[in-house]
Amino acid sequence: MPRTPSSPAEAMTAFMGIVGSAKESLRKILIRGEFDEYLNDHQMHCTARLVEMLNLYSNELHKCSETSVIYQTSRPKSYIKNERAVYRWVTEIIQMEKMTDYTCNPNYMSEWSKLMNQQDTFRGKILIQGHSKAKIDGIGEVEAGHIKAHQDVLHQAFDLKMRMTAYWKIVLSRLVDSMALHLQFCVQNLVNKEMEKEIISELMSNQGGVIERMMEESPSIAAKREKLNKSIKLLGESKKVLGNIMDKIATYSD
Repeated sequence: MPRTPSSPAEAMTAFMGIVGSAKESLRKILIRGEFDEYLNDHQMHCTARLVEMLNLYSNELHKCSETSVIYQTSRPKSYIKNERAVYRWVTEIIQMEKMTDYTCNPNYMSEWSKLMNQQDTFRGKILIQGHSKAKIDGIGEVEAGHIKAHQDVLHQAFDLKMRMTAYWKIVLSRLVDSMALHLQFCVQNLVNKEMEKEIISELMSNQGGVIERMMEESPSIAAKREKLNKSIKLLGESKKVLGNIMDKIATYSD
């Protein structure tokens, strides 16, 4: 049975050992993705579950309109301790995207080129065939509106729309990547720093003599220890009696 701490320092040392073991277990499960101890419990495969949630989140995000993206982007905040901080972080990212309008991703130009290659088909359906709307791969059905009345700026308008569409796909990908990085960083920070800090803060701020209570055994453990001590005492006495009997037998034999 574990030995009862004999001093506050010893109790604190034992407690910090428990905290250290808990942190290492969380690192294995939450950070390193080592779930060999929980092969059949998929809820403990945390890194795999995180990937699944991020993939689902990405799919939902790509289905959203631009106006609802900030709401969808802030949804994973429930996985993180400080929800307001996450919402503020997401808002800042979107504001930066609005102001910067830049990417070095080569997919931007290739996507823009694919969209621009459909311009002649779009013009033909609207201006020549007289359709009220036309389908553009990568966007869907596009209403013609008053395009016929503004044919002089049709090329510029089409080009601007295609650039915005291509860039928006890059923005969505960056939002998902940023969320994944942020979640991983928050988890690591929680396990490596915040958890221990919160536990120690709670421990030291409690006025109820927590350390002293840690030195006290629970009634069940105390009862087991007393029973074990009695058994040990009985074994010791039995050993003496057995020794005396063996001595008498040896004397009788002589």
